[in-house]
Amino acid sequence: MSIKEIIDNGGGNRAIIDTLPSRLIYGAYPEVLKAENEQDARNTLLSLASSYLYRDVLRFNDIKNSDLLTSILRALAYQVGNEVSFNEIAETVKVDQKTVIKYIELLEQAFIIFRIGSYSGNLRNEIKKKKKFYFYDNGILNAVINDFNGPNSLRDMGGLWENLMMVERRKHNQDHVRHVLSYFWKLDNQRGEIDLIEEANARLSPFEFKWSKDKPTAGAYSFLDLYSNSDDIKVVNRDSFLDFVV
Repeated sequence: MSIKEIIDNGGGNRAIIDTLPSRLIYGAYPEVLKAENEQDARNTLLSLASSYLYRDVLRFNDIKNSDLLTSILRALAYQVGNEVSFNEIAETVKVDQKTVIKYIELLEQAFIIFRIGSYSGNLRNEIKKKKKFYFYDNGILNAVINDFNGPNSLRDMGGLWENLMMVERRKHNQDHVRHVLSYFWKLDNQRGEIDLIEEANARLSPFEFKWSKDKPTAGAYSFLDLYSNSDDIKVVNRDSFLDFVV
């Protein structure tokens, strides 16, 4: 379920704000939302992850190596919010790059993950070829790596927050029939980065996802210097996210 659906079904804005840490960790599958406690939510997600991945993806595509599929998916889960290199994943799981690409495409077709590419105005120092991958549900992301630690732990919330906002924005755009192209942007010198750029009608809308901060990183402003057809950078944090996803 989307955040908007939860609100529309009687949860209200307050319920979403109060349970935001749970959405980060346990996602929003209906079965999970009905769970009576966190342990039940974890058990449900672990069951969903195994049955969904192995029964559907493996059976319908005649893929025999479930261990390899899991390894690739875990590698993607650990890199949420970062650029992904197919070659690096291939080296990590010790198979060829073509096999990695095939498995990732199957995971996309099964609506477990989705990708966005990098925006480039053909400047020499812009990253052009790498992709970012996100999970359609945060709970499945965490079940894949069996890590259900939340915001009060030492776990980095950046990737989880970015994943949640990316998938909720995707739902938002579909609900509102907004036809936009989505990208991330980064300079290869690490001095400039934007988490999400939406392109529509020759305008660029840049967003940065911050769990608690309310200002863009200093390097993000270099995007505005390079692209005059860009709106101001908007920061989406836990205090401002509702306008972004509802």
